[in-house]
Amino acid sequence: MSNKWIFDDEFFDISMSGTLTEEVIIDEEGWWLVPMSTGYLNDKKMDLETLGLLTLFSNRAEGEEHRFLYERGANSLFSNIDKMEELSKNKRRNIKRAIKKLAECDNEVVEICADKEGRIYYKINNMVKDEDGKPKYVTINSRMLEYLINTGNSNLIKTYCLIKVLLWDNKDRCYYKRPLTRDFLLRNIGLSVCEKNLQQMSDILDCLTRNGFIKREKCVRKETINGEVKIKTVYLYEILTFTEWNEFRKEGRSLKRQMTKK
Repeated sequence: MSNKWIFDDEFFDISMSGTLTEEVIIDEEGWWLVPMSTGYLNDKKMDLETLGLLTLFSNRAEGEEHRFLYERGANSLFSNIDKMEELSKNKRRNIKRAIKKLAECDNEVVEICADKEGRIYYKINNMVKDEDGKPKYVTINSRMLEYLINTGNSNLIKTYCLIKVLLWDNKDRCYYKRPLTRDFLLRNIGLSVCEKNLQQMSDILDCLTRNGFIKREKCVRKETINGEVKIKTVYLYEILTFTEWNEFRKEGRSLKRQMTKK
């Protein structure tokens, strides 16, 4: 079996540099591919869970790169949160405080604004650009992102986005199965490598695996170092498609392991 595959049901699901010119609707229920910036992954203070929630329900201003979302009213932050039956009471209660913290970040990823009628809305500047001036992001099916927000936390969402970046080959336009380590993942989401964080990363990878977002394969390899044969255990990871994730959920195999913020 090849370690290389191209998704046929997520044709725009890529870790890329480029500009989204339109929302990509992928089914009749209105699920779409949400752009999640990869420029903040190693920022320990960046709350990707809250940013993901705002982006999930936001709209794109015509002719602009930023997105926006009203606080109240039709199709607003709170009208959509009311429909998220699985969102915990704690997350509902703390959402405005979490948004305020995002707005206080130096990178101005979220701005709290008011229109001419005094209605509060959030301006979302979620695209960090590379050296060529192109935004860096991955896309997540909105149904999958909503599930991650309901059951996960910021570090879990950061890790999932990072894995998508690491497994994507921009030249071949496909995902590869590749080995990853907890140490490397921790450093690249802004966390130090210590026993506590290593356990947290183990829990995150276990959660993503058990809930059908990724597949993990244990491999034992022999390495010869200075004439001595040593056994090394590595884990290969692969990204599952929305179709695979959805089938996983329908079959009732998801354990939906809650992960609270630490």
